[in-house]
Amino acid sequence: MSTSKKSRHTRILLTNDDGIMANGINVTAAALAEKYDVTVVAPEGNQSGSSHSLTLGDILPIREIAMPCGLQGYSLRGTPTDCILVALLDVMKGRGPDIVVSGCNHGPNVGVDVLYSGTVSAALEGLRQGHPSIALSLDMIHGVQPHHFETAAAVLMEILAEPAFYDGLVEAPAILNINVPNVPLGDVKGLMITKQ
Repeated sequence: MSTSKKSRHTRILLTNDDGIMANGINVTAAALAEKYDVTVVAPEGNQSGSSHSLTLGDILPIREIAMPCGLQGYSLRGTPTDCILVALLDVMKGRGPDIVVSGCNHGPNVGVDVLYSGTVSAALEGLRQGHPSIALSLDMIHGVQPHHFETAAAVLMEILAEPAFYDGLVEAPAILNINVPNVPLGDVKGLMITKQ
């Protein structure tokens, strides 16, 4: 989806590890689509904990589907890393993204979790392929409601609107791994930059 109000990074490749029908990616996609040209290529189902795995020696079926948020996306029977590669080599071939966003993940990605995270690995693959990349996660507990995915999406939009904030943070060899507390946006106290 394109809009008349263009931003510095106009093309965003969006993926996740929770699956294309998950709430987190749908809230994120809807927020991004208000300002950016968004292409969604995400796993058909949940791939949490898949790390940086690839599908080798098998077919990767892909299909265009209507997402719950109202956008058209591409569902891939593969891992988050597969999604990045298929998006770059096929779906977005010739018009690659200005930035890769992975998430919003259902749960935090901090500490040792980043070693197992398909969300973080998708962002790392985006970086490996030469694209600035961001992983986005909501520090929620499964089964505990509500889940404030709109807060994470709003924080991401604020960061993307300020390239000076992240320009030096999403260049090789680093991605930006954003973890947002599961609270209403008004309760977010600010942003803090740290290192893994």
